[in-house]
Amino acid sequence: MATAVAANIVTTKYFRGAVGTPQREWSLKQLVDRVVGAYVETGRKHGYFASDADAEVFEHELKYALVHQVFSFNSPVGACAAPAWTRSGMPRCAGPSGHSSRSTAP
Repeated sequence: MATAVAANIVTTKYFRGAVGTPQREWSLKQLVDRVVGAYVETGRKHGYFASDADAEVFEHELKYALVHQVFSFNSPVGACAAPAWTRSGMPRCAGPSGHSSRSTAP
């Protein structure tokens, strides 16, 4: 169960969309689905999983670990949820406008 401090940080720092708009994320489930979905999609794309079943297990375990605060990503990774990936495989953060928040030079 999320602590009040953790819930406040998540809602103020990591929910996507402008406050008061229909595009605004409003639940931890939406945030976790977005973050984990980005990692699972990238893992599939780059052949990190031996099977679809392995990808599904990874997805379930990562969601469980995040929701139960077993660990958390550091701020840049959390902010990059659903990132655009660079050639090196590292996330390139894109803000609400889609512009990168760090250099993407090779």
